Amino acid sequence: MVVGYRECDEGVARKIISLKVSLKPSQNPWDWLGHGFYFWEDSPVRAKRWAEAESKLPGNKSKRPAVLGSVFDLGNYLNLADAEALKQVRAAHDEYARLCDSAGIQKANNRGPDLRARYLNCPVMESLHQLNQVEGELAFDSVREIFIEGPAL
Repeated sequence: MVVGYRECDEGVARKIISLKVSLKPSQNPWDWLGHGFYFWEDSPVRAKRWAEAESKLPGNKSKRPAVLGSVFDLGNYLNLADAEALKQVRAAHDEYARLCDSAGIQKANNRGPDLRARYLNCPVMESLHQLNQVEGELAFDSVREIFIEGPAL
């Protein structure tokens, strides 16, 4: 069980808390860990900072940054702090690259400041989930990653 925090607009937070709407999974082509729900583990302050930064981006609809907290079970999770999990990501990357080559399409690339738009990460992680399924492995319920940002301490 972990405690996670998710940034959103205050109006959305109120609707979710009152059970008028449900939180929707992210389905963006730049999702770092593939499609799904994103939470900052044990860090409401970090989630608030992210919400505030996101609200200032052009085109962002959130003008009243807020944070939702949740307690949840990670279930069968992929722990990207584990060396064995990184081997699975490498295999998924290799398979993604092979599929792109065989289809004659260019492999996606991460881009933007700090390569924040993870256009490569997303299809690699989605490939990892598909490979897991094809190989008859138990599906991952979640992915856990250490997120390092900013200059080195």
